[in-house]
Amino acid sequence: LLVTIGNAKDGRAIEWALDAMQTLPEHVHLALLGRSYERFAGEIAGRGLEERVHVVPPVRPSEVVPFVRSADAALVLYYALSVNIEYCLPNGFFQAIAAELPLLYPELTEIRRLSETYGVGLPIVPQEAASIEAGVLALLSQSCDEQQALRERLAVASDALSWEREELTLRDMLNHLTRARSDSAPAPAN
Repeated sequence: LLVTIGNAKDGRAIEWALDAMQTLPEHVHLALLGRSYERFAGEIAGRGLEERVHVVPPVRPSEVVPFVRSADAALVLYYALSVNIEYCLPNGFFQAIAAELPLLYPELTEIRRLSETYGVGLPIVPQEAASIEAGVLALLSQSCDEQQALRERLAVASDALSWEREELTLRDMLNHLTRARSDSAPAPAN
């Protein structure tokens, strides 16, 4: 079971993922989790994928990670439609890591940097169905040792990239800035 997390919007390669699903083995399924995927119902039906591509309505943000945890991998389908997307770090990326799902990720600057730093998946070209298919097949063909090593790296990434850890960093930075500001403030007049 593959999952794509987040609302359907421009800059996500859903059509190419559907094309890839047509050539992947019958036991491979794709869940599209979020808003606005209903607009792809005709394309899903036209490709004969109604039994293998599942449009799943959004769940509460706090429920995303436990909801997707039973999937086998996450497809991060963003492509560089704009400079903003080139440097994006979408919530779905972090939610997939928190769920410890192997990633098939685009080679966008920041997504690639973190994915390679932690070794949490395989790069794909989201606008090429053959690349998505090759990525899925590569994950399916991993040895038990490769799967175990990937799970271990995902556990490390899940901890290192967690909100709890980021919250501490943000708190420390804010404390530093407030101390620096109070140190440089003029003394009160008598």
